[in-house]
Amino acid sequence: MTYSKSEHKTWEILLYRRMQTIANEACDMYLQGLKKLKLPLTYIPSYEELNHSIQQYTDWQVVPTTEILSSIEFFQLLANRKFPAITSIRPRNEIDFYTSSDPDVVHEYVGHGPYLIDKHFSEFMQKLAEMAMKYNDQEQILLGRLFWFTMEFGLIQTAQGLRVYGAGIIPSKIETYHALYNPHVERRKFNLLDVLETSFTVIDKQKIYYIIPHFETLYALLETDLSFALNQVQEKQLCSN
Repeated sequence: MTYSKSEHKTWEILLYRRMQTIANEACDMYLQGLKKLKLPLTYIPSYEELNHSIQQYTDWQVVPTTEILSSIEFFQLLANRKFPAITSIRPRNEIDFYTSSDPDVVHEYVGHGPYLIDKHFSEFMQKLAEMAMKYNDQEQILLGRLFWFTMEFGLIQTAQGLRVYGAGIIPSKIETYHALYNPHVERRKFNLLDVLETSFTVIDKQKIYYIIPHFETLYALLETDLSFALNQVQEKQLCSN
């Protein structure tokens, strides 16, 4: 994709603003991946350029797309270590908080890119996607909440304090501050059943975030009977209707 000078400038301004405080807001895994990814600060890199950096550490690759994929298409790509990335970029007036329901290149490259470098986290994404493919559409919608409240909008408690790891939070200066410091936000201890029962908003700041104590909490989900958890949630939904 070819970007205009204005679009490259939007990228430059956004990255400059985020780099000012991100070391005190994002988790160590993200910061280490960001350093290895070596994103250019003054222009939007091509996906080939991004893949060159990623594949020095893992065999994942970014696959460009122009639209949101279906759940099964998304999971199929992740299961094959391919990350679908929308390549359009947000408007200049939404640098600090992006309101579209569609992700953009900043979200994909800056938010998710650093995690594709980490072998353990990227393997977790792959294995969880493989598990998700075994379920029906309704169950995949519930599992979408698990992806949302972890990989997209998750928080982690560290020795340095509360940090963000969700790719949906990190590129946004406003959402990062909201997630970490807003006294009116509900921050819950991660609980699988609770997550599967909780709906979310796409175009506004989240009202609820889930905190993990360490990434092993997520990796342990691969040994969890997701079918049992999904059945429990669906039964509760039926009883409430």
